[in-house]
Amino acid sequence: MSEDLTAIYVPEPEDEAIRDLSRARETAMKDLKDAKYQLKALQLRNNINYKGTANWSLKHLRWLSELILPHPSQQTVLQEYLQTISKRNATLKRLNNKLEHHVLNWRYYPVVKAVQALRAIRLLVAAKQ
Repeated sequence: MSEDLTAIYVPEPEDEAIRDLSRARETAMKDLKDAKYQLKALQLRNNINYKGTANWSLKHLRWLSELILPHPSQQTVLQEYLQTISKRNATLKRLNNKLEHHVLNWRYYPVVKAVQALRAIRLLVAAKQ
């Protein structure tokens, strides 16, 4: 009979809270990426190409903010997309900061720290694991 039983791990409320914060961060990253895709699609539909080298750099964002589209409706859409990207960047930054803060006090922080020893694994990625 005892062979039929399997031990399970029931997460503590703090573990669930960190997981919720990590999921919110993942959603924020996806939302930001989607907003950038929408803006890029607007540019492609209007045959507008950035001549610089790095998309989403400060130089690129300044270029986008100074861009004038042929129709006022398109200009409105461009401005809305830029505002959305700015808001989503701010949300992602807030969530990153909160997650970094809470993980430092989490009981699994030693595990998170150990995972960071792997190449290219930083705190926010390690905490997700």
